[in-house]
Amino acid sequence: MRPWDDLTYLEKIFKTCRRCGLRAGCTQVVVSRGAVAPIVLVGEAPGADEDARGKPFVGRAGQLLDRMLKEAGFEPERLYITNAVKCRPPNNRKPTPEEMAACRPYLMAQLAAIRPAIVVALGATAIESMLGRAIPVGRASTRWYRVRHREHCFWVAPCYHPSAILRDPRRYSHAVERFVEIRERAAALGCPISG
Repeated sequence: MRPWDDLTYLEKIFKTCRRCGLRAGCTQVVVSRGAVAPIVLVGEAPGADEDARGKPFVGRAGQLLDRMLKEAGFEPERLYITNAVKCRPPNNRKPTPEEMAACRPYLMAQLAAIRPAIVVALGATAIESMLGRAIPVGRASTRWYRVRHREHCFWVAPCYHPSAILRDPRRYSHAVERFVEIRERAAALGCPISG
């Protein structure tokens, strides 16, 4: 096995990163939670709760994400959950394009090691990070995109970020339906993740 195929090795590398200025202002590098799986969920960046606890999606948005996943038939702990940017931006602001670019090699290294069938891009920042361009979430959240990284291809399924659903609960049922669609697509691809 090549060292960069080992997620434990990659996590050690991530935690020494100084490619942008975010590491100087956060408590810790937030790498992932869950388990290696054929479905990877990618969010934007850690918030205050995530920075304090060292795991992505553990605050209110994370609790909502877990609830939606369970309603769609997933066990959240059986999915791999990470962010496009691994360090908390000041005051939870959106990461800058430079910060996203600095962290993208780390995200792509995670995906290269995991080799998922589906990547769920949660929100505009994750969509832009995965697809290399900005696409409105509402339009993207009904589509599938094929992405190739090195020798591996996977599907990207854009979705609303749970924090957007907290602000507008009318999006909740659409998000759950999208997760059901993702579960069905995973099963059709021969990699079901049961609830």
